[in-house]
Amino acid sequence: MASIREWCRETHSPTGSYSTTSGGKTLASGAEDRNLRLWQVATGRELIVFKDLPAKVNSLAFSPDGRHLAAAIHDGSVRLWHAAKD
Repeated sequence: MASIREWCRETHSPTGSYSTTSGGKTLASGAEDRNLRLWQVATGRELIVFKDLPAKVNSLAFSPDGRHLAAAIHDGSVRLWHAAKD
């Protein structure tokens, strides 16, 4: 499992967050557009989009077994989703 954060050089604030399942087959991405996306790494295919979150996504993390995804939202909330296992 890996988590990556992207930072803006001018504002020193996060512009995007990424996380992969431990098997590396699924990538989650979230950013300032208030959308969270799941991607199939091998093909680059977008699997699903969770639209119109209340604020930008600051951080993402899959559970160790890959079954759940947590997103820290800029409004201070944490959202959890059940994700398909790798």
